[in-house]
Amino acid sequence: MPAPGTSAEDSGFHARWVGSASVPGSMGYTAIGILLAVMEVGDGILKLRVRPALLRLMFGIENLSAAADPGTMIFPARKFGQIGIEIRPERLPPYYFWTAHRNDVLPCLAGAGFRVSTDEQAMSYRSANRALTSARGTK
Repeated sequence: MPAPGTSAEDSGFHARWVGSASVPGSMGYTAIGILLAVMEVGDGILKLRVRPALLRLMFGIENLSAAADPGTMIFPARKFGQIGIEIRPERLPPYYFWTAHRNDVLPCLAGAGFRVSTDEQAMSYRSANRALTSARGTK
């Protein structure tokens, strides 16, 4: 279920959460502040977007749209006292969505058809930036 005070828009998505994020951009990983990241989940799809658009343009960030296919994996994640989820799309660097509602988001993603692991991952900017450099090298 979405966090209290949020609802899915009439866009085919069943659930919507607002939180913060750590996302790849043109200068490496960027920490996106609270209320500036939105995750929406529908049947077989999730979208993670950063708002406003000006912020995306300034840091070279692309919104994520991932399908529930065998190449996309979801993990519980943590960093510096924050909890959330890691989204690992095939051939792309990971995206992180930070929310206190992780225990609602993970079952929702599993119900939407995503492969969800129970193995919590610790996010480190050093390893995330290595993954980003590696993903850029394979494009």
